[in-house]
Amino acid sequence: MFFRRVETKLGIAPVRSDRDLQRLVASRLPLSSLESLSSNGISTEEIYSFIVPRRTLSHRQAHHQPLTGEESDRVVRLARVVSQAEFDGLSPLEILKTEAGSRLVEELLLQLDYGFAA
Repeated sequence: MFFRRVETKLGIAPVRSDRDLQRLVASRLPLSSLESLSSNGISTEEIYSFIVPRRTLSHRQAHHQPLTGEESDRVVRLARVVSQAEFDGLSPLEILKTEAGSRLVEELLLQLDYGFAA
């Protein structure tokens, strides 16, 4: 289920393992992976901040270039972290809308704080 969420965020299939993710990074992700991230809740400002500056992205788009290896690595890292932070497909902020959801998030954070979560 985790790799399916990552696959959705990247807009690339199939992703079944970390080895698949490594291969994607090595082959350099297409710019469409950024569009997929954006359609899955990552803002354009977050993309500019965490992955590739706006000006560099504009250059890549104008020249029809894929992302670099480093940029591809950052895309995969962001997709993995966001996917791990989801609860049944919902972000922690969406879960916080209810008291019961808030308790779930608090419990997980406490487990992380005390080293109990894997």
